[in-house]
Formats: sequence, C-alpha cells, structure tokens
Amino acid sequence: EKYQHSVKGYYRMISGVDLEIGKIRAKLEEKGLAENTIIILMGDNGYFLGERQLAGKWLLYDNSVRVPLIVYNPKAKHQDVEAFAQNVDVPSTILDFAGVEQPETWQGVSLRPIVNGKQKSINRDTILIEHLWEFENIPPSEGVRTKDWKYFRYVNDKSFEELYDLKNDPKEIENLAKNPKYKAVLDGLRKKCDALILEKSDNYSKPPTNLSIEFIRQPESVVIKDSRPEFTWVVPKESVYQSAYQLLVASSKENIDNNIGDVWNSGQVRSNKSAEIEYDGKPLQAGNKYYWKVRVWDDVNSLSRYSDSQAFQVGASE
Repeated sequence: EKYQHSVKGYYRMISGVDLEIGKIRAKLEEKGLAENTIIILMGDNGYFLGERQLAGKWLLYDNSVRVPLIVYNPKAKHQDVEAFAQNVDVPSTILDFAGVEQPETWQGVSLRPIVNGKQKSINRDTILIEHLWEFENIPPSEGVRTKDWKYFRYVNDKSFEELYDLKNDPKEIENLAKNPKYKAVLDGLRKKCDALILEKSDNYSKPPTNLSIEFIRQPESVVIKDSRPEFTWVVPKESVYQSAYQLLVASSKENIDNNIGDVWNSGQVRSNKSAEIEYDGKPLQAGNKYYWKVRVWDDVNSLSRYSDSQAFQVGASE
C-alpha cells in the first residue's frame, strides 16, 4: 500500500511539473519571448522505486546516478544525445547561452555546441560520481562511470568495492570486483577514481597535516610507552576552524588505507580540539605496530579528506 501511494504520488508530481512548464511556455508566447528563450529541465538524482528493495537516491547505481536533461532551444533541431553530460555542465551552459564567460574554477563544460548541432560529443570518457554526506545507515560512496563500466566503493570501508559491466549487465546485477578475470579493469578504474578525486577536489577538502603522537612527529622511530597515547594534528587553514573530527587507529597498513579503524574508530566527535586527543579504543598491545589518521569537518560542516597515515609502536608501560 505504501509503495502504491508513493509511486503514484511520484508520477503525479511529474505530471504537475509538466503542467507548470506548459504555463511558463504559454506566458512566454503571450509576452513574445518564446523564440528567444532557452528552457533547461533536469531532474534531481534518480529515485529507487523499489528496485533492489530500496527507496531514495543515495547509492551509486544508475537508478540514482542517471537523470533526465532536456535543453530546449527553439532555434535548434530536436536530437537525442548520448554524450556524457554532468550536472556541473548546466551552469556552464547557461552562461554560454547568456554570452558570459564562466569562472576558471568551474569544472563543467558548455553543452551549447551539442544543443546547436555543432558537436556530437564532449571530450569526456569517465565521470566522477560520489555521495559523501554522512547519514546513519546510508554509507557514503565514491566511484567512476564510463560508457561500459561502473566502479564504486564505500568511503568508510574502501575494501568493499563494486564493479559492473554496463554493456552486458545494464541493471548492475553481477558485482565483478572479486572476479580475478576483471582485476585489470578493477585496478584501472580504482586508479582513475583516485586521480579524479584529487583533480576535482578544491582547497576546502585539504586533509589535516603534521600528525604527531605524544608530540612526537616521527613516532615510528621510537617506542610509545603510554598505553593511552595522545594524538595531535594541524587543521588546514582553508577549513577556517574545525567543527568535528574522526580519528582511526588500525592494526595494519591495509586496514588504515581502506579507512577501517579496527582498533579504534572515534566516530564523528563534535569538537574543535585538535591536540592531545587521548586514545580511547581497545587496549594497545606492547610490541605491536599500529597506524592512525584523521579527517575533520570545517566551519560549514564540509568534510576533509583523510590525512596521510602515521605508524607507531607501543612498548611496555613504565
């Protein structure tokens, strides 16, 4: 019953949008502006309507990633385009039609040449896709999509990856990430994902730096005697100030690289404190080597990337 109610409401909403666009076009005709007005219609991220027994729009399957985009130019011929357009292209397109140069920091490209039939494609074969908000029970994720492949992983446990052959499996049913036959494809898309994240990240997502334990900057060369050591880092100046942090301690380099704090995961701690954060996880074992790193939320609650990891070894307490 809930499904029927939700889906029927969804389609009523689409019909309502259609009616409103009709009113807008009628008003443009009335005012003599119709032949000189570009209309752009794009949906929000797609919603799961029961597929995979899911609702909402928070995961990186094509149900959510792909959205309709219509650019209506009354002076251009109709065409269906398969070019790899992104939502960041829409503001670039608006400025181009308005005769205004886009800021250098913008990452989109104008779709005007395609709309006007002068180009068939964009010089883009891979797009970065991501959902980075932290919600309870909805893990943040990041990945890439090409024409034929989709790769993504979960930020809080990068060891869990998904890989789909979109050409032969458009409904993304069979996860090929663990299939050794596709290791080369997996490795290539993972590297491409890492590269695009760095390329597209702005200064506001810079990670914390200058990590130290017990105020020791290179703790891997000494033995930490305190069984509850204190961690310190420097907040990037672009963050303005730290509104929260998350600290991970792992038992192996592999785990820390995958963002798995199997020894201690502080979770999001709402605090501006970035020095002398006392360890509060499982008891640390003398002689064992551990790894830690940290990320922070800034003044507007945007999340930074994780810092580089730092190794340390615990000795017997005095």
